[in-house]
Amino acid sequence: LTAGAGGDNFSHSTNSMIFSLEIDLTEHGLCEWPITVGLVFQYLKILRAYGDDLPQWPFEERQRIAQMSFRFQQEKDPCDLVQDLSCRMLPMYECRPEHLLVGPWRYDDFRLDLIKTILDGLSVRSCFMMLVSSSYGQTCVPVTEESGSSDDGSDIGNEGAEGEVDCQSASHMECDENGSTEASGAKRARTEEAGQVIPSQLDPFFNVATAGTPQIEPRFGTEFWETVLDAELLQRWESAEPDKGLHVPEPNIFIPTDFSLLPGEGAGPLGACEFRRQALYEGFPVLAEHQILPPIRCEEMSPGNLWHLVCAQRFAQPRSHVSLKLTSPYYAFDPRNASKEVLCQLYGCCLNDSLNE
Repeated sequence: LTAGAGGDNFSHSTNSMIFSLEIDLTEHGLCEWPITVGLVFQYLKILRAYGDDLPQWPFEERQRIAQMSFRFQQEKDPCDLVQDLSCRMLPMYECRPEHLLVGPWRYDDFRLDLIKTILDGLSVRSCFMMLVSSSYGQTCVPVTEESGSSDDGSDIGNEGAEGEVDCQSASHMECDENGSTEASGAKRARTEEAGQVIPSQLDPFFNVATAGTPQIEPRFGTEFWETVLDAELLQRWESAEPDKGLHVPEPNIFIPTDFSLLPGEGAGPLGACEFRRQALYEGFPVLAEHQILPPIRCEEMSPGNLWHLVCAQRFAQPRSHVSLKLTSPYYAFDPRNASKEVLCQLYGCCLNDSLNE
């Protein structure tokens, strides 16, 4: 789930801005997308219930993160920096000259009045939704027994059927132009026998027979259907009480406030040891240099080791870089088995996602 006002020059103008909320759905989530959307409006109802007691700590967290990002930002490409500064000079941003460099990272005041106005505007009747999934494209063409398989001889099943709900948009359903060919009737029968979900059944609120011919976006040629949501569904969203499992999260205790560097263990003032090279010519001055100390083994683990490179004093940046090397005899001893290689790569991707969450 991601939410916020876009800053890409496509979702805002000099007098307005679109607040977007995007949710990635699984196949089951696409089947139950009204429940997902209803939970969004229930959470907004929780925030509106705070009234004048709306917590201020989320703003303060964003403020501290912005200050940290500006203070320790890395050097940018000169061309990109000039382009960013030029865009900030546009009249639509109303950026003062003294705020030109720090403008995107400024969080000056907690404006409760503005926040309450925006929350009141995020209602069921004042938004539009867009459902994007290749499953709609797989229902574009009616299926007949003579239709056979796709042109390239491959069967089209449930691949790519996962969906996305975009709450900036109220019922704009797109389909993938590459999924316009249906599987054969025999394929559908085999799918039903296996108990699998066929694409046309993913969204119970969409019926290709009654939806009619899809419209075509003129620039990209994307097919889509546009419809009005049922009044009963809108009323159900408006009258629903917040789910007991919904709550405002606790403040994030991991946002740092103290950036002082700790002294490196067994290292000099720069986290390195000093040495002198031998002079190539007699009488030529030799300058003292610093050499990064080798990594220190912190802990022996089974079946692995943990090493630490003492260099914080040298770079003076509150950053950490973690490198992991995975060695699997299950994969190494059988290099001809491609499935094991794929599983090993998949495990590495899942581990990386888990560590970054």
